[in-house]
Amino acid sequence: MTTILFITCFALLALAFFLIILLYLKMTQLKDIEFKQERLLKEFENVITSYVMEIKEDNELFLYRIQQVQQTPNKPDISEREGKSTQSIQIKETDLTTEEIQDLLPAYAAQNETEKNTISEIESKPQQKGNIEMNEDLLVKDIDHLIKLGLTYEDIAKKLNKGQTEIELLHKFRQNY
Repeated sequence: MTTILFITCFALLALAFFLIILLYLKMTQLKDIEFKQERLLKEFENVITSYVMEIKEDNELFLYRIQQVQQTPNKPDISEREGKSTQSIQIKETDLTTEEIQDLLPAYAAQNETEKNTISEIESKPQQKGNIEMNEDLLVKDIDHLIKLGLTYEDIAKKLNKGQTEIELLHKFRQNY
């Protein structure tokens, strides 16, 4: 009788050690996943911050160029304004002519026939409802294809009716994985 109790006790003890080892392994895996998620969160914050800073710089440059176009002989020249970077810029949209706006915007090269055909195919694709992951995969594939054709993020955003930052983020995240 005592031997049966000893055998049962040792079996339960072995089972307890086995379960403790399994719990320890699961806890280690959970800590690894937590560490990876923290790292991904930091990377995501860095990417978003860099995009926001880039957009801010582009916006400031654009406003500065608009101010240069609007400058009249009565206003101080450009070298005096460079020292006053904290000065806010007030611009009225009606002051610019369409010709001045065209001078400020970059000119784009004409697309060849294969690019036009590809873009028209992408635009003519019906929007699929239901599976969001499938739509995202199709969107990422379309973005990759258009980038290979040499289109800029801005052009791709216009063709796919999406935001430029959204296109950039999808492409950058796709490159990382």
